[in-house]
Amino acid sequence: MANFAYEVFSTVVAQHTFYQAAATLNVTPSAVSHSINQLEKELGFPLFIRNRSGVELTSDGRQVLPYVQEILNTESNLRQVADNIQGLHSGSVRIGGFSSVCINWLPRIIREFNREYPDIEISVMQGNFNEITNWTKI
Repeated sequence: MANFAYEVFSTVVAQHTFYQAAATLNVTPSAVSHSINQLEKELGFPLFIRNRSGVELTSDGRQVLPYVQEILNTESNLRQVADNIQGLHSGSVRIGGFSSVCINWLPRIIREFNREYPDIEISVMQGNFNEITNWTKI
């Protein structure tokens, strides 16, 4: 539903490189680059500063990020509501956690959750307080 460029943008932000984003999305790095270039053209300004070690958001990119995340979250919620209306129990859950939580608590919790809800996709992002706060903003 949502523009694929938004998913690419969000993934590049999370992965910090076009190459890693491409691997995550199962597309080529060229497709990621093309998608970002197209989005930058549509918006009228650069979203990333590209360098040898990867990419970082421009100040304009940082302003756009929460809106893109909100669009993606809203679309995900819409899909889940539609699935529930159809009697399906599918969707996705994103968890941000500190390394100690990711190592000690989440594996057992996720295993039990997957047994009860096998069609719900769980993604875990490990980071520090500021990163987790940014990831969970709507």
